[in-house]
Amino acid sequence: VISNIMLDEGCSAGRLVVLSNSTVHYYRTKNRITELLYGRYRHELVLQAGHWRIAKKKIVLLNDTLPAILDYYNL
Repeated sequence: VISNIMLDEGCSAGRLVVLSNSTVHYYRTKNRITELLYGRYRHELVLQAGHWRIAKKKIVLLNDTLPAILDYYNL
């Protein structure tokens, strides 16, 4: 779920900075455990040839602990 989408300061013609919050809910069938990850996104978008493209993306996880199955080297 992505929510609270808003434009940040520093936007200009052809460039947007977008902030949002997110939650990821998943269920592990093997252990019957439900997990929740939450965090913030920051996207920098640029207008190229009439289309908005992602120039930069930053994800910050806000969980104080992470499930053992999560490979944080690939985040």
